[in-house]
Amino acid sequence: MSKIIHNTDKYFSFHDSPITKCYFENGKLNFEFEYVSCWLNNQDVPAVYTSEGNPKLIIELESMISWTNWEKQIDYTKNFELHLQEIVGFEFLSFKQFDNSGKIILVGEDVEFTFKQFEFIVIPSNLYFYRNLYKDEIQKLQLEEMPKTNLQVN
Repeated sequence: MSKIIHNTDKYFSFHDSPITKCYFENGKLNFEFEYVSCWLNNQDVPAVYTSEGNPKLIIELESMISWTNWEKQIDYTKNFELHLQEIVGFEFLSFKQFDNSGKIILVGEDVEFTFKQFEFIVIPSNLYFYRNLYKDEIQKLQLEEMPKTNLQVN
């Protein structure tokens, strides 16, 4: 099975996607989602696609700085692994990274951590065309850096 694996958040967005699975294993925080939006170069046509089929975000953690539910004022930092099953179904709002620091925002929760590396995994056979790129997007994006695939999409 072919996969697109990328280690930049520049071309992938899980914004508003429900979390379908979340677990911590071997030092890695694993998220699976209902869908992801991808800025891809498919058969030399850069466009935005969506992907179903449980796209993933895997973060190799260095340390958990804080995990808080600011709505309920609960701190999960010390035992965040026990909380992971509770966030299945939550909407994932954003992932931002700065050098080796990261921040995830969920509905009602903020997560801050340091990491060694992260990767997005998308199965190209689950891609669906969403829209062409706008002129300003083409000017901002480095097209030669965009993840590439030559598979037919739905």
